[in-house]
Amino acid sequence: MRKLDFRLDIDNLYLRLLEEKDIPELLKLYQDNWAFLQPWEPYRPESFFTSDNFRYMVQADQAATCADEAYAFGLFLADSDRLIGRYRLSWVMRGCAETCNLGYFLAEAYNGRGYSTRAVKRIIRFAFEELGLHRVFAATMINNIASQRVLEKAGFRREGTALRFLKINNRWEDHCMFAITTEDLPQ
Repeated sequence: MRKLDFRLDIDNLYLRLLEEKDIPELLKLYQDNWAFLQPWEPYRPESFFTSDNFRYMVQADQAATCADEAYAFGLFLADSDRLIGRYRLSWVMRGCAETCNLGYFLAEAYNGRGYSTRAVKRIIRFAFEELGLHRVFAATMINNIASQRVLEKAGFRREGTALRFLKINNRWEDHCMFAITTEDLPQ
């Protein structure tokens, strides 16, 4: 069984696995940023934005962490412990793959400060050093240039385009595929 108390420090920020105590703040983060996030997210019915749903999400993520299948972190400001983003390693595959997917979002008010780039760099180190993975991949919609820049600054390489990869706002969207492997990290 995996421990559930990872904390990854990053200067004036830190990543911590989300817990049940974070549910009200996580729900508020999504609600407050929905207009900003909506172009990049799947369709969300009204029932998505409930405490019960977010409790289910956090509990499912905790179970996935125990099973070594996913790791859902909140990004917090160190001085105030304010939750400003969610970063999740999912689809963890072991054996000959040793890989996972990275997905993330940062509150609109904190964009443009380098927070996501620093968080992504730290979570990659966690994936490689703590989890022993070999590859982390990520996908962004073709027109999500800001997210592509975050991945590139964090050392990811563009690997191609996946046609109709994810259903975003009820429409199948093409995505740019990115990846980084342990060999890509500076020695």
